[in-house]
Amino acid sequence: MRTATGVTAVEESTDDGYHTTIAKLADGSELPFGMMVWSAGLAPVKFVTNSGLDLHNRGGRIRVDDYLRVTGCKGRVFALGDCAGTESGPLPPTATVAEQQGQYLGDCFNNYYKDFDVLSESKAVELPLPGPIVPGLMPVGLLEPLDKVFCKAAPEFQYKNRGSLAGMGFGGGVADFTQSELPGLPKTGVTGFAAFLAWRGTYLTKQLSWSNMVLVPMHWFKAMVFGRDISRF
Repeated sequence: MRTATGVTAVEESTDDGYHTTIAKLADGSELPFGMMVWSAGLAPVKFVTNSGLDLHNRGGRIRVDDYLRVTGCKGRVFALGDCAGTESGPLPPTATVAEQQGQYLGDCFNNYYKDFDVLSESKAVELPLPGPIVPGLMPVGLLEPLDKVFCKAAPEFQYKNRGSLAGMGFGGGVADFTQSELPGLPKTGVTGFAAFLAWRGTYLTKQLSWSNMVLVPMHWFKAMVFGRDISRF
């Protein structure tokens, strides 16, 4: 095991009449291998790094305040998702964080920012802070009215942990609810078919149209009967 050592190149070699594959490392050493499993990390895209906006020293994310406003832009530029890093602390680079941030900004625009005319107002005027926003806790859109029951509204963005789900193949899954803020769930982990159903059910409710909600189970059924389609055209 070598830490803090990156792979700079992968090359083929035919020394001594044998065909080998060699990984060249950042410290100048070489490592022959038969099979490589590469788990690449996340990095900001060039659009973010070349934006000229204020970036965090670690991770290269755009620095935003607790209202998802980019610092130094009079509150008129917003960033969310993997490319944004809040001053109060880093958030997980997951889809559920970006989803809740998008819901928060949508409520801000519809309820508070819509009456502010950025073209007619002086550029020196900073966009006012939003009013109270109810965070998006419930994982299903039909249950969103319950957010007002279990969550307290506040002007700043509030991330609510719903737990973590992962599918492990047909009939298997992992669910971690130890840090979940959803009411009524046991603070424990679940594995097996129950976790698989929870993952599939949550995935299905996140589709943006009824047609996708019908098509996705059809593709699941086709994969279950005929296997995964690995053809490429």
